[in-house]
Amino acid sequence: MKPTKVAIKSKFPWRAFFDTPYLNGSDPILPVLATIESMRYEDVKGTGGKVDSCLIAVFEEEAVKPMIFNKTNSKVITELYNTDQPLNWVGRTITLICDPNVRNAHGEVVGGVRIKSLPEITSDRFSKLMSAIKNNQYTVKKAFSMFNFTLDQIRVLDAV
Repeated sequence: MKPTKVAIKSKFPWRAFFDTPYLNGSDPILPVLATIESMRYEDVKGTGGKVDSCLIAVFEEEAVKPMIFNKTNSKVITELYNTDQPLNWVGRTITLICDPNVRNAHGEVVGGVRIKSLPEITSDRFSKLMSAIKNNQYTVKKAFSMFNFTLDQIRVLDAV
């Protein structure tokens, strides 16, 4: 939900009033599970008109805006998937969260998007998890908070 251009009657963070084509910490969609559709490297115009070349992830989910991958998020996904090659991140599912403690280049706390460092679940463990969900011992929501899943596993979970 975006604010309307009238008197403010709903609570929105100030960042919600600055339209950006990239995912940011004030996006109401966060936290979200997203699958990387493609990676790009392009020039992005920032505040003050400064242009930087940035690594950008585009997601399969329409509701999730493209995300600029900074060094911190690039290191996290490298550790999660054991590859520092952005092309190898395509098809991977990641959990994106808002971290209010993210600092900008000037050291100011501004909040931002972080990749939640979750392990992938093995097929054996996934089978046990599905049994627990079917027996009402575990919820799908809880599962998403603990693991990163493959697309096939997500489809199975969505069918529950």
